[in-house]
Amino acid sequence: MIQKADVIQFTQFINALCKSGNTNKAWDLFHLAKTKGLPLNVRSFSVLLGGLGHDGDFSRIVLLLAEMTEMGVGPDVIIYTGLIKSLCKWGRVDEAIEVLHKMSHTHCYPDVVTYNTLIDCLCKEGRLDRVFGLIAEMIQDGISPDIIIYSTLINGLCLAGRVQEAFRLLAKMRRALCSPNIVTYTTLIDGLCKKGRVNEALGLLAKMIQDGFSPNVITYSALIDGLCMVYRVDEAIIVVATMRHVHCSPDIVTYNALIDGLCKVGRLHKALGLVAKMIRDGYFPQTYTYTTLIDGLCKSGKTDEAYILFVQMMKYGPFPDVSTFNAVIDGLCKDGRMNTAQECLNNMPSKGLQPNAFTYSSLICSLCKAREVEKARGLFKEMVTKGCSPDVVTYSSLIDGLCLVDRVSEAYTLLTGMEKSGCHPDVVTYSILAGAFCRTGKLNKAWEILDKIGKRDLKPDTVTYNTIIDGLCKAGDIPSAHALMNKMVHEGLAPNVCTYTGLINAHCKSGEMNEALTIFENMKMVGITPDVVTYTVLFDSFCKEDRVDNALSMLDEMRAKGLVPDHRMQQVISWHLQNT
Repeated sequence: MIQKADVIQFTQFINALCKSGNTNKAWDLFHLAKTKGLPLNVRSFSVLLGGLGHDGDFSRIVLLLAEMTEMGVGPDVIIYTGLIKSLCKWGRVDEAIEVLHKMSHTHCYPDVVTYNTLIDCLCKEGRLDRVFGLIAEMIQDGISPDIIIYSTLINGLCLAGRVQEAFRLLAKMRRALCSPNIVTYTTLIDGLCKKGRVNEALGLLAKMIQDGFSPNVITYSALIDGLCMVYRVDEAIIVVATMRHVHCSPDIVTYNALIDGLCKVGRLHKALGLVAKMIRDGYFPQTYTYTTLIDGLCKSGKTDEAYILFVQMMKYGPFPDVSTFNAVIDGLCKDGRMNTAQECLNNMPSKGLQPNAFTYSSLICSLCKAREVEKARGLFKEMVTKGCSPDVVTYSSLIDGLCLVDRVSEAYTLLTGMEKSGCHPDVVTYSILAGAFCRTGKLNKAWEILDKIGKRDLKPDTVTYNTIIDGLCKAGDIPSAHALMNKMVHEGLAPNVCTYTGLINAHCKSGEMNEALTIFENMKMVGITPDVVTYTVLFDSFCKEDRVDNALSMLDEMRAKGLVPDHRMQQVISWHLQNT
């Protein structure tokens, strides 16, 4: 006679097989036991369903559920919740929702755990509106959301940047007599910090302590990261000191956040000292830690030190990732060490790493600035061949490089290819080409670019307008330049010193000194301060017109404003003194 203990032991064995990845064997043994008359129970079915769910074997799950029904062993809430969890794990969330709604047809009703399983998945997918609908359903079914559901939704809202709604939900929690816990507070503090609302995060920390909750290392780390993001590094250091005072030890996340903050503000010596401190505390720097240091060293112009650290990583670990290579390559490129940067790029595949768009863009941009456009084009072709899609930065860099060496028609062809590839040019891309067309006297094409910007629902910026205004001025089409400046103002963009100086220069070259002076006075009236270039243009033009008093007046006004003549102005003054 089969004992109850036999079923328990058999179920435990099936569970062990499933957990060790032997689901097929578990399936065969389960059905062998069934044919032998072993009275399998809900628990027996549950463990096998769990194993099948872990493997994503939903076809056999359907068969097993049908077998349960035939045997009169109805799936309970635990089985349904497990199925929903498995569907969510495999990205089949809509099917999980269907299962939830079908439960009531079998007289088995979801509980708070079932809802929480589904809500957690929907929050991770960012489907928050569907979450609110589910919560309304559960309340209608007489189930009150618990602290886990509220905290999950608050986290989802924070991840989506909807922090204000998260706070409204916190207030709703309190009204429902569901008190927030440390997870709720920490989630909100992290959400505020990620939005740069650090003062509010500090206020919430105080409220949390007032409510009797002691912040943990996760809470403090979120706050330290937030302070460092807004460059309030000294305050972040004080928070670390506070942690130690209340016997809350910093962890690797805390250290990484503070090291990143110190690197951002250029306090590299302090950052390196902190790495030594974290090692003494038993935490070994991760790849992220070293990448942060390398990036900080490169941005501070200490490329040699960054490269030495990179070489040490390659020899002793932790092993660099793509972000580490990108930081080193970008630093080397900005330092003009293109050959070493290229070597790093070539080494990546042998280390099991594939360069991404940022890697290639750094090299392409630097090669273009050095006017080595053919090498840049070669890299561009290489990245496309290797299946790495160029982004807007890559395209813009190469377009700029082609324009710099007067290969504007090729640049325009590349723009067309960019548009066809589905990579949308931005205002910077269009402005580069507009400037090139203006420099080469192809104003029709520059106008065409401006028209393209409008059709793409992009807004030309001050640089775009200034570029075309300057081109019009140099071509002697001053009325069109003025009309374009008026359009710029109408679009809500304020002309800057470059805009006004370009127009002043155009009028001066046309011998229209009174008009130039009118623009000069207008710019001052609207709060735009003339710079050395503006004064140089007027001084030079007055001298050429033999209006010496006006020229000297410009020089006096400039000095009164604390502006010092630059090399160009000194040349102009010297030339006029020699030729007077």
